[in-house]
Amino acid sequence: MEGKLLLTTPETKFECLSPVETSVQAKCSPCVSGPCQNHGVCQSDPVELYTCVCAPGFTGKYCETPVDVCASNPCTNGGTCISDEQTRRFSCSCLVGFHGSFCEVDVDDCEDHGCENGATCVDGVGNYTCFCPPFYIGMIIDIP
Repeated sequence: MEGKLLLTTPETKFECLSPVETSVQAKCSPCVSGPCQNHGVCQSDPVELYTCVCAPGFTGKYCETPVDVCASNPCTNGGTCISDEQTRRFSCSCLVGFHGSFCEVDVDDCEDHGCENGATCVDGVGNYTCFCPPFYIGMIIDIP
């Protein structure tokens, strides 16, 4: 601090008679200037002067960078994540045979397709298989 003059005084003897500019206050308390964006909370830090604690969905020194909600690949079973920049939410576009918020539910294809004549329906992904009892054939076991 060569060439600078530093004056100190006990806090009880120092009084501001008019409003102090934010830029001046920020020299002693950086959080006064409100450096954190997107509802981030400023906290004093002895090393960095201050740090921003970011609200969910944001990152960066000033909470200036939106987090990609699809970065963690939340959609399962080959589903595609679609992010909504406005709401900071995502939805999953599921492959045929799956549904649910994360494409986590295998559609029961036997529910809408019947196997006839006592055949056993086994669900697959986007399909089903009928296992015929003796003496029957066909896709849905309808041919004796």
